[in-house]
Amino acid sequence: MLTVERGCIAAQGLIPTLPRPCVDRGPDLSPWGSPDVLEAPAEPDPAAADGSESTGTPRRRAVISIAAIVGIALLLVLPFVLNLGWAPVLHDTCGPGGVLASATFYAPGVVGDAPYGGHVWANGTFPWNLTSIVGAGGNESNGGSFADLSTATFSIYPAQNGTAWGPGSNTQCSSPYFVTVAASSSTRVKLLSVLPAGTLNDTRAPLQAPPISAGDPLSVILGDRYLASNAPSIDTCSLTQPVEISVPATSMTVGLPVRLPGGSVTVPVTLPVRAAFEYWFPPGFGVWLVDDLSANGYLPGAGWAFDYHPCA
Repeated sequence: MLTVERGCIAAQGLIPTLPRPCVDRGPDLSPWGSPDVLEAPAEPDPAAADGSESTGTPRRRAVISIAAIVGIALLLVLPFVLNLGWAPVLHDTCGPGGVLASATFYAPGVVGDAPYGGHVWANGTFPWNLTSIVGAGGNESNGGSFADLSTATFSIYPAQNGTAWGPGSNTQCSSPYFVTVAASSSTRVKLLSVLPAGTLNDTRAPLQAPPISAGDPLSVILGDRYLASNAPSIDTCSLTQPVEISVPATSMTVGLPVRLPGGSVTVPVTLPVRAAFEYWFPPGFGVWLVDDLSANGYLPGAGWAFDYHPCA
């Protein structure tokens, strides 16, 4: 259980003074013509000593400095004023704050629902850094369900908006939390027949993994249940041969229970598992409405769930 306690080029003298009519007032002290008032020779311009041009009078340099400051200010402000997706100087970021809590739960490697009257085979592979095992799998028949689980440590962090110097995409936090999952131990629990054989449909309440501790009833919600048909139905009523279908999945989302000062919430956590499902449907047996859990916004990646109807 996760418990949180109270948490020129800028005007480089490129416009010269036009030459004046030749008047004999003494030595010519300016490359652009004689001055109106005889003055002592000016200090040599360091820029001119290396072949570059002078930056001009103090007033001109002040104007250049002000223009540069205004330009930099516009670069800093413009992305936020226009709400651009990309900023050249300063961009919005989203990242985790300090850890709020950590807890160990059973995490699924694969969860499979068998169609009533049919069969499911399923295999899942963990990334090396998720759990201490590298594979999971199982099979079930005639409406039953199974889950292959092992322990993993979940840590939750508050999501915090910020800014960072440099070019980048503006990113705002879309969720109040960050969750990480790490290997915990070699403990593995393989559950068979989470739902008993003979179950006509998968519309029951979401499945939950068993708790790690008998004193703490909270556990990860597997949630591989039928909500609504969102994929083509399987109809074998007029068929004489069985139907076999393969379904891949690249992730699995579970519900992580978190206890906050204001009450408990369930945070969706997507696990980067890889799974493959094989479904077998008997001929002349009925119609199965399909909920493709990989297309479900809450729990993608758990294969298919079914609602069975006999042939008319």
